[in-house]
Amino acid sequence: MQVRVARRLHRGWVATRHAPGVLCARIARRAARLKPILRRRKAILKALENLRAFYRKHDLASTNMPKTVLVPMLPYNAVIVEAGAHDGGDTVEFARLFPDARILSFEPHPKLFAVAREATRNLRNVVLENVALYDKKGKMPFHISSGTSDASSSLLVPKEHLKHHPSVKFEQSIHVDVIRLDDYLAAKQIKRIDFLWLDLQGAELHVLRTLDSFLSGTTGLFIEVSLSEVYEAVPKYQEVRNFLKERGFVAVFEQLPWADAGNVLFLNQALVDPHRIA
Repeated sequence: MQVRVARRLHRGWVATRHAPGVLCARIARRAARLKPILRRRKAILKALENLRAFYRKHDLASTNMPKTVLVPMLPYNAVIVEAGAHDGGDTVEFARLFPDARILSFEPHPKLFAVAREATRNLRNVVLENVALYDKKGKMPFHISSGTSDASSSLLVPKEHLKHHPSVKFEQSIHVDVIRLDDYLAAKQIKRIDFLWLDLQGAELHVLRTLDSFLSGTTGLFIEVSLSEVYEAVPKYQEVRNFLKERGFVAVFEQLPWADAGNVLFLNQALVDPHRIA
């Protein structure tokens, strides 16, 4: 008796599952769900094509990646984390490109923070914090760069940087406040990060390790990577790349014309791989 009932139920389920009306409705629902995903993917692939075309006409070493490439990749109300804000130049660009976004910027250098604060004081979508990001919290020595560059200061101790860039000096260290980015986001009740722009002079991977609960929903990252031991015990590019690959990211653009370091754009693989449909 139980077998006969089970067979009847199964036949009814199969008939319902494969009824033309049911199938059409399911196909229509899936098509509606996939349409914006495929449209976004097409826009992203076109943006990457335009980026490569841009660098066929411009020098890779002297031209910053145009942030306009990110516009079709991110939602209008994106949450963008920019760490290593320096003088606020990139911060201002992000704020103007994404007026409805939330730009979270971090700069531990006191003098540069003051410059960045002045540059962004009228930008309602920018939050600027005078702290360093790392994989722990407290106080840490911060090695200040001077000479021909004030953009190489780091929580890590300079090493081969002194050989690659002898005109850049490290003659002063100060102690700065250090926080974990995941703790900061939790305190601010921020549930997602859409994009990360990290220029932390070797501390990028230390910060990424705190973000496992966020990265699955992150569209991409543009980060500085080290090709040699520019700072003591700095994670090299391959280690960073492997870490992000394990979390579903693929390097889609490399700006590596220098011997010691460069920049890489990573995107969530689901957005650029035609064989993966969300």
